[in-house]
Amino acid sequence: MKTPARTTLAKPLARTTLAALALAAVAGTARAQGPDAWVSIAPEGESFTIRMPAQPVTAEQQLSGGELKVEGRRYEATTADGVAYVVLSLRDADGAAERLLSISYQSARFRRESFYLDEAAKLAREALAPPGDHTSLAYRREFEVSGRPAREYYANSTKSRGPVYVCADGPRIYVAAVLAPDLQSARVTEFLDSFELKAETGATETGADTTAGAGAGIGPGRGGVSGAADAGGERTYTAAEVTQKARILSKPEPLYSEDARHFQVTGTVSVRVALAPSGEVERVEVERGLPHGLTLSAVEAARKISFEPARKDGRPVAQYAVIQYNFNIY
Repeated sequence: MKTPARTTLAKPLARTTLAALALAAVAGTARAQGPDAWVSIAPEGESFTIRMPAQPVTAEQQLSGGELKVEGRRYEATTADGVAYVVLSLRDADGAAERLLSISYQSARFRRESFYLDEAAKLAREALAPPGDHTSLAYRREFEVSGRPAREYYANSTKSRGPVYVCADGPRIYVAAVLAPDLQSARVTEFLDSFELKAETGATETGADTTAGAGAGIGPGRGGVSGAADAGGERTYTAAEVTQKARILSKPEPLYSEDARHFQVTGTVSVRVALAPSGEVERVEVERGLPHGLTLSAVEAARKISFEPARKDGRPVAQYAVIQYNFNIY
């Protein structure tokens, strides 16, 4: 996985069991070539591989928070200068993953795993907090790890900081983090870029539709592209195809969710709406979303838009319009 230029985040995981396991289960060691040589880690029974500065200490991990309860293992290698390289491999313990993964906006740019990753980030924040300290996670971006949906966050506490990756591979959750009081000596890129997942897992478990076709979206009514017809034979036109464009009379502002505030999410949600000749918003399609409740907030706001319908050849018709909502922390 590729690490962005800005690197920040992560902390040692909390709530681990006291018994650290000897890493006989970890297979695959890179050839030693001096004091700076790292080792390739491929734990038995796991689906990930990664490079670490030394064989990691392994501990059982159990976490619960929000809507998830998970269990699994934590792998951690800490260097002499205090840089902690951490991987969490977690699995759903009570069936909540299936429900969260079934929630979908059916949008090519807003994957169904979004709700699951929202909850996974809460667990990562809890797990990476040093004992007796509080860790904040700031959202950075969406990307993929070996074809699976992932996010980058930045962790910050009074004791450490660094980049954190949270990835969903079907119902499994992976967290990879580099945490240190000072990241200057950390080999962030070497660690995070080496994290990979086996090809046979993931998509087959989630059944995720990441390339939904035209017309997919939220809300009742017709979808589709310009020129498409609903069951009644009516078309939805683009602005360029109508004689008189639809005129927005009021555009309610979306609410900034508390969850998004906790994860310091900022950016723009873009939705494509079908403005019906009846004066109702018939359909909302997500073109670009944001996590932690902001996409849903934008969709709800878009449904409340008041407008004067478009007209073509003297009669009211349905028209598509793209609406953008900007979210900032004040």
